[in-house]
Amino acid sequence: MKVQKDTLDIEIERWDDPGDYPNAVASGPLPSYDYIGEVTGEVVIELEDGDDLVPSGSYNSLEEINYDVFEYLSENEPSQVNILSWDVDCEGNKLTITVGEFEPDGDYEAPEPDYD
Repeated sequence: MKVQKDTLDIEIERWDDPGDYPNAVASGPLPSYDYIGEVTGEVVIELEDGDDLVPSGSYNSLEEINYDVFEYLSENEPSQVNILSWDVDCEGNKLTITVGEFEPDGDYEAPEPDYD
């Protein structure tokens, strides 16, 4: 197995309250906050002779993929997220792997809102 490309990264996005409310009770905007918007990039792996062929599809468990690929992805997945599913596209002996679904990890700490 040869890893040809690994560009997985998290993108932090910012939510800002529009503050456009029709009454005086809710006239002030809520505090803005940062959150993990998506995991971008891909991992491209070339399988070699003797490696198990992996069919294209969506995988909720890395164990459903090839063991060496599983080991690489589990050791190199982006920090601050838990990957819930992987999307795998297989063309010949080349796998293109992207993140299907994810959730923020317990390690991610968004800044506390400033209510003052």
